[in-house]
Amino acid sequence: FDFEDYDDPVKTFIDGRLVIDLLPGYSKRDDVFIQKNEAQTQDGYFSYQPGGGVKEFVEIHRVDSRLSVQNDTIDNSLYKLLFVKDSESKSYERKVFGMLEVTGNIGGLFEVLERSGGVLVALFSGKVFIFSALSKLYHVEEPDGTKKENPESNNKNKIQEDNCNDNSSHISKGSAVNLKKSEDVLAEKAHKAMKRRLRYDWKISDFVYNFFSPITYLLCYCC
Repeated sequence: FDFEDYDDPVKTFIDGRLVIDLLPGYSKRDDVFIQKNEAQTQDGYFSYQPGGGVKEFVEIHRVDSRLSVQNDTIDNSLYKLLFVKDSESKSYERKVFGMLEVTGNIGGLFEVLERSGGVLVALFSGKVFIFSALSKLYHVEEPDGTKKENPESNNKNKIQEDNCNDNSSHISKGSAVNLKKSEDVLAEKAHKAMKRRLRYDWKISDFVYNFFSPITYLLCYCC
């Protein structure tokens, strides 16, 4: 039995212990003891994987040779070969260091899964926290009592102010209004881009959570 061969562990070989050497006037007898052996193997890294079982094979345990003076009246033979079933047997066992043994040495399967899940949660919990914080920070709601301004009254007031002010003040106010509008547009675009980025990070974290949760339960069930 070869412990290093996982495909064909039972090897065959030629036993050189049996030598037929005849002498004139003598009778030789060889008793070959055949032994029945058993090998139990478990070659899978997981318990449900194939590759193990019980193998039975035979081997020559020993050879006993006897040499006696030839007696023609009792037995007129020069050589005898007898096969005898040996009363002894051997048992071999080979077991691969599997996944359960590895996790058992480092604290157990559930502890390994718990630590792995903690690492995954730590990777994405920070992004989830930032998403919720920034959503509350940049989410602006108008109060219910706020009244919308009447554009007609605004136009009338603006016309009256323009008539009272000179050309230079009119130009400066117009440029200030345009600058304020451009700043508002840029702020709104930045706010929308940030919300899109946060939604994307949230989708990624949600996908990872939904993907790894079934795998964790599957590993617990299989192992």
